[in-house]
Amino acid sequence: MTGFMRHDDAREARPLIQRCIDVFGWSPEHNTDYFFHSAEPDLQNIFFNTPEGWGLLAQVSDTQWYLFAEPLAPKEERAELLVAFSQAAFESAKTKKVTVELTSQTRRDFLKKLHPVRSSPAKRDATSNGVHPDLRSCAIAETFLWPVLDLEKHDPEYPGSRYKSLRNTQSRFLREHRVKVKSAVDIGRDELHDLVWRWEKGRRASHQSVSGAYHALIDDSFAGTIGARSLVVDGRPEALMAGWLVPNSKTYYMAISLHSYAHWGLGEVSLMEDLRWMQEQGFTAVDLGGSDKKLFAFKRQFGDVVTHKTHQFSIVKN
Repeated sequence: MTGFMRHDDAREARPLIQRCIDVFGWSPEHNTDYFFHSAEPDLQNIFFNTPEGWGLLAQVSDTQWYLFAEPLAPKEERAELLVAFSQAAFESAKTKKVTVELTSQTRRDFLKKLHPVRSSPAKRDATSNGVHPDLRSCAIAETFLWPVLDLEKHDPEYPGSRYKSLRNTQSRFLREHRVKVKSAVDIGRDELHDLVWRWEKGRRASHQSVSGAYHALIDDSFAGTIGARSLVVDGRPEALMAGWLVPNSKTYYMAISLHSYAHWGLGEVSLMEDLRWMQEQGFTAVDLGGSDKKLFAFKRQFGDVVTHKTHQFSIVKN
């Protein structure tokens, strides 16, 4: 791709990143602060952009490259941008693989760029069809479900038999505990760091946690988020909720929703409180975040959801 530029100093390129997200952002994790909060000690944050203003956020080491979020580009350009990204990675002989997580549609478009169409002899010419046989995709390592809840139709009273269990859980929890909601910035950082550690110890999800990003977020006073709050139970912070508006939309992304597992019903009550707050803010929908099957089942009990998927897989050089 002509003009595909690499910026190794991502912090110096921060104004370019923010401008790119403002114009071309569309995915929940298109958030400049979150990109920097997610920096890993053994990886380098880098940014690619084009003369058109499109971009890619990435984290790289000598042997592996990771795409941080979906391409910042129009739909029809994302696949070719991913090809350029992968080819840039394999310019170094040390690079073993490129790991990406893409929506189903972006993945399909990208795979069409990699594999020649074999329906006729003419279409077997990879060059003439604009495909890239120098790259090969590996099998999907993990698929995540992303439920999106329509807040304009959501009833925070949870009426009817369908939500009886949720109502009973909330009623019992509020009866047995002293519960307050406080701004997270008004709670001591040590207490919040301790909450994240307790959450990580108690979680049972199979995929890797992102606790480092949460600790960085706390240290940065929740920069890049909207209305970070904590559920304080019996005088101790036991849940943390925060997120942001998905760029160029009216959908809120529930980026952080964690709790300590200290009390029965804590997860349900903290999410019910979070959804109530989102409605008060006037958001039209909420993306509840990438989930494995068990977490997806928990999230969908709060209302009807529309679901999309992302697929994590790697690209290697042929």
